[in-house]
Amino acid sequence: METKRYPLTEEIDGVNGYVEIAGGHQRFVMENGRKIAHSAFMLSGMDEIFFPDSLEKIGNMAFMHCRKLKTIHFGSNIKTIGDMAFLGCESLNSVVLPDSVKTIGVFSFPYVDEMTVGHMPEGLMCAFVSHADEIRRGSAYTVKLNVGDSNILIPKNTVGITAAGMQRLAERYLDNEEQKGLLFQHAVNKKYRVMCAAEMYAAYTKNEGAKEFLKENGKDAILYLSENVPLLARLLRDDVFGRDAVGEAFDVVQSGNGNTMLKAYLLQSLHDGDAEKDVQNIQLSI
Repeated sequence: METKRYPLTEEIDGVNGYVEIAGGHQRFVMENGRKIAHSAFMLSGMDEIFFPDSLEKIGNMAFMHCRKLKTIHFGSNIKTIGDMAFLGCESLNSVVLPDSVKTIGVFSFPYVDEMTVGHMPEGLMCAFVSHADEIRRGSAYTVKLNVGDSNILIPKNTVGITAAGMQRLAERYLDNEEQKGLLFQHAVNKKYRVMCAAEMYAAYTKNEGAKEFLKENGKDAILYLSENVPLLARLLRDDVFGRDAVGEAFDVVQSGNGNTMLKAYLLQSLHDGDAEKDVQNIQLSI
């Protein structure tokens, strides 16, 4: 496979490096420099970035709308990540930040589903918690935040609490399985609360608070969760919703053009509570 290397055509705020292209894969390698300027690489086609240890600051909107970007390798001395630095990077699902990071700007990682940090730097919740962003179909409604040996799920869209307030709760409940499983209550609306509660129930050893909320919302919760059938199937196996709610949801799905596999899981749950047994045979009969 041929590899082509293209040096940057001009120095941007002290940044030197090159773009390497091989087999349709485009890597940006920054060789030295302490700062990346405002909007410096907006709309670039790179899908992987390598930052040097010399880099200390990434400017506002520096990599905004780099839609193919999937992987970032940070250097060991990055201290500041600017506002909206990686906004619009729709393929960027997970990020690992070094301990050197002190400040993170607003909406810098709004599409990330998982972030790993050594500590919670200032502004962390502003990086991915938004009151306006729509969740991409197939994406999680929470961010999994790995902090040292612990982790916590944070609702992506919140209401009635500031980002700083959410960060205080995350720090307080990081090692409390029951309390951190209740953070779904801060999600922006009913659907988001249901989706976050389901993800937290699955993550925190069948959290009772999340389970009670899902059961209270019964049919509506099942229908919201139809966009994540594997997660719904797990909840059905645990009999989270009760037979009446499952029956009501099945009637709604059956009357429309719903997902065939979803119908199979609901029907099997009605039959014997086992959402895995003979699902393929049931699917054929629908």
